[in-house]
Amino acid sequence: MVKEFYESKTAKEPGREVFNEMLGEIEKGVASGILAWNPDRLARNSIDGGKVIYFVDTLKIVALKFPTFWFEATPQGLFMLQIAFGQSKYYVDTLRENVTRGMRQKVRNGVWPSGAPLG
Repeated sequence: MVKEFYESKTAKEPGREVFNEMLGEIEKGVASGILAWNPDRLARNSIDGGKVIYFVDTLKIVALKFPTFWFEATPQGLFMLQIAFGQSKYYVDTLRENVTRGMRQKVRNGVWPSGAPLG
């Protein structure tokens, strides 16, 4: 069975309804593969990344394909997938830290970090 899932919520937070629906279909055995653009489109948090890795490890996911990322369901492949999910988590955490630091610096410089307040 082929079904397309479109997720509009960010992958940095667990609990996305569409993503969980997709994993539910896989867990029930309705589907056994995922085609995605990049591992970071699936998960930028440790819970969702861990679920995908666990499903590959337990053969609930037998096909995990990315046009921009090479992956095989071997111990080395699973390790590389863990690294890819870890890099995705690191990227989003670092981005949040840099944006927050930049906004604090703008306030120190007397510049509003967003639009000026009314009044």
